[in-house]
Amino acid sequence: MTDAFEQQPTDETPQDPTEPEEQHLSELEQLKQSLQEARAEADDFQDKYLRGAAEFANYRKRIDRERDLQRKRITMDVLRKVLPALDDLDRAAENVPPEAQGLGWVEGVVLINHKIESILAEFGVSTIDALGQPFDPAYHEAMMPMPSEEYPEGHVAQVIQRGYMMGQDVLRPSRVGVSSGPGPDGGEQQAE
Repeated sequence: MTDAFEQQPTDETPQDPTEPEEQHLSELEQLKQSLQEARAEADDFQDKYLRGAAEFANYRKRIDRERDLQRKRITMDVLRKVLPALDDLDRAAENVPPEAQGLGWVEGVVLINHKIESILAEFGVSTIDALGQPFDPAYHEAMMPMPSEEYPEGHVAQVIQRGYMMGQDVLRPSRVGVSSGPGPDGGEQQAE
């Protein structure tokens, strides 16, 4: 009986030893393909992240620039409103009668004038040096032509109202009289 048992046919066919190897290679190829796809997707996500981060950084820089510009505009507007008061104090200090020199209130006006000028200096405000300079419409506002022996034609011969700069920006142009050259007598004095 044992011989009969051994000779019974089996449904199993002998397996090819290369089949599991091919199956493993196929799985390996699939894994490699999946890895490449995952890496490509990760690279895409990283690229999107970097672009988004750069766009956000640019947005913040733009907002900061706009905020700084708005702050500067507001500061300039306020300072422009202070300048006429400073002009009045300058005129008051320059036109003190000799008999009032040394009085307390006169010294107070001069002190207030200096304090306002120092506050303006803290904001980067400086006067425009105009007298004797060539007329420049970016810095000067021509109020009138005037004959001048001292200054050549086209140069500032008189400062009517001081101009101011805040950094590189004109806060208010200087109002000036512009030399038209020597007067009609050609610069010669007439003998009387």
